[in-house]
Amino acid sequence: MVGDLGVFSIACGVWFGAGLTGSGWAVLPLFCVTALAHAIQMALVNVRFDDAGITIIRPWSRRRFDWAQVAGLVLTRRTTATPGSDPYMLRLVLTGHEPPYGRYLTMSERERYARQAPVVMRMDTLARDLGYRGRRAAECQERVLAELERRGLARPSPRLLEFRIRGQDPQEAERAIAADFIRQRDAARNPQNDDPAW
Repeated sequence: MVGDLGVFSIACGVWFGAGLTGSGWAVLPLFCVTALAHAIQMALVNVRFDDAGITIIRPWSRRRFDWAQVAGLVLTRRTTATPGSDPYMLRLVLTGHEPPYGRYLTMSERERYARQAPVVMRMDTLARDLGYRGRRAAECQERVLAELERRGLARPSPRLLEFRIRGQDPQEAERAIAADFIRQRDAARNPQNDDPAW
């Protein structure tokens, strides 16, 4: 989105710098240039899998992670100013950056852990929410998730910011988190007074 706005701004600068008219028809070629740049950018976004690891290719960067570096997956959502355009992001949780097992974390604490996780792919919506018209996007999501699953990574929970870590049973992890939440809540309600006079 930011890249598209940048291309549109540059195209506007070139258009008006060349002394071309600012009529309503000027918008059409500018949008065509922006759409073409967006299509090229999307064509360059790629995820490659092999036996050793995963490579995430973007127009501006290329990042590779060995499977030993990948601890799990998490789903996040980026809220944008445009209504109806809040893309989901599938992220890799890297080894050493996963949240502590069984610990209850607030939403902001979970967001801090999720921000450290590189984005594998962005989705306008989840596959389960796509209708027939979104079949291609759903197939793409399914291919990526199936490849990750083949490498021992459990599919992410449809609930946002719920980490799925390799080797952890999700139900057991949820029970441990619930138990920690109860402990924290009880400790907050009944603070122990360490004053020796008591």
